[in-house]
Amino acid sequence: MRLPAGYILLTALLAAVSTALLCASTAHAAPPQFGVEIEAGTAAGFTSYLRNEVVTEVDRTQTDEQGRFLLEPSLVDVETGAGTSLGLRLIASNIAAGLSLRWFDLTANELHHVGRRSISPDRVRPDGSVDDSGVDYRALDPSIDQPIRDEQQDQLYVVGLNGDYRFIWPGDGFDVFVPVGGAAVVTFVTRDASPIRLGLEASSGLGMTITVSDTVALALSGRVHGLVTSHYGRSADAARRAVSIGETTEEAFFSTLLYGSANIAVQFRIR
Repeated sequence: MRLPAGYILLTALLAAVSTALLCASTAHAAPPQFGVEIEAGTAAGFTSYLRNEVVTEVDRTQTDEQGRFLLEPSLVDVETGAGTSLGLRLIASNIAAGLSLRWFDLTANELHHVGRRSISPDRVRPDGSVDDSGVDYRALDPSIDQPIRDEQQDQLYVVGLNGDYRFIWPGDGFDVFVPVGGAAVVTFVTRDASPIRLGLEASSGLGMTITVSDTVALALSGRVHGLVTSHYGRSADAARRAVSIGETTEEAFFSTLLYGSANIAVQFRIR
């Protein structure tokens, strides 16, 4: 699945700001409180973070001068599957700040373009990426989903230093809140020689805090997150492929991801 780069983060930011403006006039601040929140849950990608990657199949009908079979290149988007979400935050009244760790299984390739000619095995670089310069691609309609076997799946990790403001509506034994937040993030994929990318994330959602005692509460929340980093891969490759298949060259500069998370947390309060 592909959305224009930058669109995801812009949409998330606009949603967060709109929510904040709508809520500000009616939300009430909770009584001043300080504490620690320990969170765990699940996350799932709505879009692909790794886009227009080259995968190859052996072309057994053609060989090079050394008698080696050529390779047939294709373009895929790597689908971001389900994963795990962990968080540790400090809370001061309506403000929360802390660390988050999320990882996603990369479960399938969405094959959407096929190369019109085969290439030499020498085009495969030591880091596993492919030099597909000079290859034209034809689109597949519809695209083809190719599940990745469990033992061959990689994981996408997103580590965040985040903060949010919570608009709170106090209730009898529970509070409803709308978090609006942002984060500085680091992403990496569990592949050999994979780069680390820095980026930004925005999020918003809906949650409920249930009071257990004067010092302990449970917090349930669901959020939508949009993140953007510099392109996860070689920018020259990405720009060339984008032009080849009729996309904008902004694909060469950014990698984006839209994902959701559902979490349960334990709050230890110090009033």
